[in-house]
Amino acid sequence: MPVVSLPISKGEGRSSKNLDYTDNLPVNMLTVISQADEAPGFMRFFPGLKKSLDVGGASRGVDYNVVKGDCYRVMGRKLYLEGKEVGDVSGGSRVFMANSRTSQAVSNGDISLYAYDGKIKKIENWPDEVEKGFTKTIASQVHNIVGDSLKLTPETVTGDLTLTLYPATKSGKKNGNMVVEEDDWQTPQSQQKPELGTPYVKNLRVTGIKASGLTIYVEYDFYSNNEEVTNPVQSGTNTADQAKALKTLWGKADPELEEAIIALGNVQRYEDDPTLTNVSLINSMWAELDDAATGPEIIKLINDNRGPDNDLDASRLEWVQKVDDFTINGTSYDWGETGDICRLRGRYIFAQAGTDTIWVTSIEDESKIDRIAPAYRAEYMPDGIKAVRTWRDFVVCFGSSTVEFFRLTGVAENLLQSQPAYLIETGISGSFAVTEYMDSFAFVTSPAKGMVTISIMGQGSHTPISTRYINQILAKYDPSHLSEIILEKLSFDSHELLICHLPNETLVFDATSKLWSVIKTGLDAGTHRAIDYCKTGSNITCGDKLEGFIGDLTFDSCSQYGEQQEIELYTPLVNAPNTLAFDMEIVSGTGVSSNATRLLISSTEDGIIYGNETPLIINEPKLWLLRPILRNIGRIRNRIGFKLRVVTDTPATLSKLTMRVE
Repeated sequence: MPVVSLPISKGEGRSSKNLDYTDNLPVNMLTVISQADEAPGFMRFFPGLKKSLDVGGASRGVDYNVVKGDCYRVMGRKLYLEGKEVGDVSGGSRVFMANSRTSQAVSNGDISLYAYDGKIKKIENWPDEVEKGFTKTIASQVHNIVGDSLKLTPETVTGDLTLTLYPATKSGKKNGNMVVEEDDWQTPQSQQKPELGTPYVKNLRVTGIKASGLTIYVEYDFYSNNEEVTNPVQSGTNTADQAKALKTLWGKADPELEEAIIALGNVQRYEDDPTLTNVSLINSMWAELDDAATGPEIIKLINDNRGPDNDLDASRLEWVQKVDDFTINGTSYDWGETGDICRLRGRYIFAQAGTDTIWVTSIEDESKIDRIAPAYRAEYMPDGIKAVRTWRDFVVCFGSSTVEFFRLTGVAENLLQSQPAYLIETGISGSFAVTEYMDSFAFVTSPAKGMVTISIMGQGSHTPISTRYINQILAKYDPSHLSEIILEKLSFDSHELLICHLPNETLVFDATSKLWSVIKTGLDAGTHRAIDYCKTGSNITCGDKLEGFIGDLTFDSCSQYGEQQEIELYTPLVNAPNTLAFDMEIVSGTGVSSNATRLLISSTEDGIIYGNETPLIINEPKLWLLRPILRNIGRIRNRIGFKLRVVTDTPATLSKLTMRVE
């Protein structure tokens, strides 16, 4: 007797309104592509839910924080981390969230940054800042016979540098200081000749370029001024001083001075008395020098050209840095109401609601707007920005008609640059109708471009993953309802799920099997209550659409919050005209149950109307080898299909359906 196998991964039916063919999607079940019971795959239950923590309200958003290794959740008017309140969040609508190395950001018209140290900030403009000046001595050194210099560093090139020289001899004689301002470095400066015995300097000059890593040099002539040539006839100095002055005069190697003395006729007299002990001779020489027409000039020349005596130089050099008070001008940008927010390389990037403008925060302080170029426009189409995301080094701006890309340049004056080659001429239906998925983004396309689909973003294009029937479901909703769609991803075991929360139903796409299903809560046609799934460690937590609690995904039960759930599975319509069907066996697996679990099976010939349900026991305490068999099916007129329904709280799998026919 022939045995016919019925595929169970995907069913088919027809619409009762227009008789169009439709996909009968499994309810609360997922397809696993794996050999089981001689079948190429099997259907497993969608995991159950259990309450873990009561909180302040329904879920408004979630963000996995890589720094904390846990989820931040906005529930009601509170922000939670690990079940503990972190701060208050105003409003009641869904929020946009992102995180950085130092804070968790929440945007709900205004952006709040919840720092990990407990502080809460707002993104704001830079205020005017006054930097206080200072005066400090950066170097103090004694004259170096090799040469005086100052090595400049990044810290010492700021402000003005002033050199103060304190002339002094090794014997301890000192003079007043000499101050050289930075503006006078290149100009030679000299001290007035002081009284006898006081050191002084001439031709003081500072050379070099004021820049970090370079050296500033100091040059000057030093004079000890221990003795002075004077006119004893007029000054009345004693003979010993007169003799010393003449010796000094004669000892100069200056040819001009020697010629002057020789011209006065004093050479022979000096040679006659080389020790200058003859008082009358000394006075005669000075008188003759004083009476000469060039005498005063010669004496002045002698005094003005006393040579340097550096071996006696013990002067001190002091360098002083002075920085005056200065003001850093703040910013005064206005970004109005904020929308979606993301993060890229140390900066928050957020959309200005109702516009095509995105704003960038400063790398110096993420709570401040960028000083130089904070705003950029996605201006290919005037469609506004509904969502912003980051992908590698791109900022992706999702509008209602386009998806535009901006690349990070690293140039302060133009931090983001538009990338027209990546442009996608299809937008999204709502601000939350996009999510990261399979190393790209999944999004619900905008009705502005015609047919609404669920697609995967590519470079300059998008690929629909929604089937014809899924598109028909989306087409039932008007634009206002489509704008409320929420997409999120959920991964566990081998499943990469894309969950689409519609106003009246919840659709699930599995990237592994590339098949769609429906998940719901309760025994009616209600939508799935859990939302904002987030994996933390080995647990997957979720919020709730209606009540204030956080739930956990459970894999040992299919009940949701203690209530049994309905599992539905449809088979394809099998063509078997004028065929006698004897029975059908269901190969299933169920978990341990304290109560008998019944499978309700019904059949259809047209995919629209299903007959009465026949109960079959598939699970009973202490009975492990039950074989659910539907007997006496009868004659098939043209074709037949089946609907399997289970109301249970225990895990269940369905792998194979076989029907004996004649």
